[in-house]
Amino acid sequence: MKSVNLILLFFTIVSCVYSQQPGATHQPVTDTVNTVTFITKFNKENRTKDGYYLGDYVVDINPDMESKLDGKKIKVTGKYYIENGLKSEPVQYDKDGKVIVLQGRWEETKHISSPIIEIVD
Repeated sequence: MKSVNLILLFFTIVSCVYSQQPGATHQPVTDTVNTVTFITKFNKENRTKDGYYLGDYVVDINPDMESKLDGKKIKVTGKYYIENGLKSEPVQYDKDGKVIVLQGRWEETKHISSPIIEIVD
């Protein structure tokens, strides 16, 4: 009886494992709407607390790489996201009716968080 139960258990596990179609759970990313590629000259002077200003983007680059990239022409590829600025936020008031001065960028900014960087000759 134990051998019959083991055989049924084996076939049940095998049928469950092979019932899932390949690629059914992992869909390749085909959305290129927010993907950008551009070539620019890297200047370590353009550093901010969020990253480096490169063109119209704030790019997150490891500070250890700045000496390798400084003054060189680079190709940056990555997905960007837009961070809303204070301009799009509603005005806030304190309990006395005075406007609260918020900190941050006034305009919205485009950020690239995980860029692929290549040095272009």
